[in-house]
Amino acid sequence: KLSAKMREQVDVAQENKILIRESAIKNILDGLAYPLYFLDYETFSYVLPAQVGVRPYQQMVFQYSLHVIEKPGAEAVHHEYLLRSKTESVENLIQHMKARINPGKGTILVWNQGFEKGRNKDMATDYPQHADFLLGMNELVYDLMHIFSKGLYQHPKFKGSASIKKVLPVLCPELSYSD
Repeated sequence: KLSAKMREQVDVAQENKILIRESAIKNILDGLAYPLYFLDYETFSYVLPAQVGVRPYQQMVFQYSLHVIEKPGAEAVHHEYLLRSKTESVENLIQHMKARINPGKGTILVWNQGFEKGRNKDMATDYPQHADFLLGMNELVYDLMHIFSKGLYQHPKFKGSASIKKVLPVLCPELSYSD
């Protein structure tokens, strides 16, 4: 026996139809506060950490990418930071972010909030002098994956998944997650 959500996914696949709950999506998007920050972290887990205070296999942030839209209709401005060596302090990356994100204002958009919020918690523990900033960021996070995982937008090519690896090539065929 299938749940209502599962039945709907099967129907979308069998009937090869696209299901978009436009008003629900519009309500979510209308509720986002500007500036909009589109944030993505890249991490690496070392068996033998190169930095003091980093645990073996800890997901250490070594790069972030941030696009900022200050107000409706504004162009997105891109910022990024890449640690230049495995011994460069993550604090440099945090300070770079602090100059670009106002944790008291806006919405931070991510895909898979557990990952980005988890890294913010880890960095807050490792760099307590920045804990207010990092944990404040977590208060502003909205996970774009929810639109897909809650079934507000369904496409047969998603194959019932909300993974960016399934969603991206359908919504933006000119882009590839592998690129």
